[in-house]
Amino acid sequence: MEDTFVARVPKVGLVVDVGCGPGLDCARFVGLGLRVIGFDLSEGMLSLALRVDAARYVQGDLRTLPLRSGQFDGIWCVASLLHVPEIDTSSVLLGFRRILREGGSLALITAVGDGERFEEVPYADGERRWFVYRNPERLCEQLSGAGFRIDHARDVSGSRRWFTALAHAR
Repeated sequence: MEDTFVARVPKVGLVVDVGCGPGLDCARFVGLGLRVIGFDLSEGMLSLALRVDAARYVQGDLRTLPLRSGQFDGIWCVASLLHVPEIDTSSVLLGFRRILREGGSLALITAVGDGERFEEVPYADGERRWFVYRNPERLCEQLSGAGFRIDHARDVSGSRRWFTALAHAR
């Protein structure tokens, strides 16, 4: 999916990695010549991400994106929406649409299933985080309602069952 996403973004396009964590994806995108903004709620994760010299970073919440409208060619949202309460999904997707240029691409990967709950974080002993599992059909409806056309969508098995989608802003 990453290769397809990168191919859809202009060669020196501006991409935001929402929920960038330690900036690993930001580093890859910078290495491919893209201009990148990493966005994350966690100050600790952003401090790790600062090692990616050519990327810029913004701290904030996906539910209130402090980013200018229509400025991005692409949004990379991998394993971030799974921490956003279901009740906020549509408004988050509307925020994504707001910051994307017409025709801009959205790459989205989130957990499939039912319910919301605190769970142990597999990579951090003793830490618990909020996880939200989504219905793929409902999420496709929400994407469409927010102004996206889905180009590719599928389920992928891994550490969990994941919904992956590539969409573009209408």
